[in-house]
Amino acid sequence: MASYLIRRLFQSLFVLLALSLIIFFILKAAPGNIAQIMAGIGAKPEDIANLEERLGLHSPWPVQYWRFLSGFFTGDLRSAAFNEPLLDVMSRRLLASFELGLVAIVLSILFSVPAGILAAIRHNTLVDYGVTLFALAGISVPVFWIALLLMLVFGSWLRWLPISGRGMDVGGLSILTLDGWRHLVIPASSLAFIQMAMNTRLTRSCLLEVLQQDYITTAWSKGLRERTVILRHALRNAMIPVVTNIGLMAQMLFAGAILTETVTAWPGVGRLVYQAIIMRDEPLLFGLTLIIALFFQVTYLVVDLLYAYLNPVIVYD
Repeated sequence: MASYLIRRLFQSLFVLLALSLIIFFILKAAPGNIAQIMAGIGAKPEDIANLEERLGLHSPWPVQYWRFLSGFFTGDLRSAAFNEPLLDVMSRRLLASFELGLVAIVLSILFSVPAGILAAIRHNTLVDYGVTLFALAGISVPVFWIALLLMLVFGSWLRWLPISGRGMDVGGLSILTLDGWRHLVIPASSLAFIQMAMNTRLTRSCLLEVLQQDYITTAWSKGLRERTVILRHALRNAMIPVVTNIGLMAQMLFAGAILTETVTAWPGVGRLVYQAIIMRDEPLLFGLTLIIALFFQVTYLVVDLLYAYLNPVIVYD
């Protein structure tokens, strides 16, 4: 296991370095002058030239790349637009994105896994058809449209929930206050909706496949209770693809959060990515992309380790 972890860490480092090169060249190949964009319309040429000098845009590309990469690992990488270190800019947004993603994942798992199990054990019934129809609708609907619909119904028409922003927080966490929960309902629900649908379909299909195996037939023939057969024998083997999807779901929440946080004005990392794109903040985009990629690598590693827990046959050496 130790050798496997060391090998994976080296692989992750190589992936980050390769990705950093790709990100840097994409940023530099994009049209437009970052200094002119940041200076705004009507800026004087000397102001633009001073800004280019401050940002180091006249340096050769290898020098700029090394400044970005070394600054990322040492913590000295600064946002061009905010004129602050990347970690300081991130620290104000990370907790907001963490609680939004956590609540969305929990909502998705609490609904999708029981719904998938229920659809599988009630196969070809009205319950199965209803769950399948919901899952199909959830996959077909864009995440930002769900957010807008919830804002319209519960925020504008019924006036039960606030439609934007983040509520009061305690120690940086809004989930510790009632006002924070009221602001969290719409973005978390819209972010979890599509993941609910995907996980429900996967849980149903995997459990149906496992229920057709011979050892499940043997368990039924022993007279075991339905709950024991489903939860102890079938579900554990069916959960391996589901765990993979949950890991991917945690990653996709970052991509979906860009739209959700922008639509609902949630001050998280996703909205920060959007702002960095609009402001053409190259150092901030560089750092944010690498941090998200690092999160993806950690998620992949955790999912792989969970495989060995769910299936003892899987051994990493």
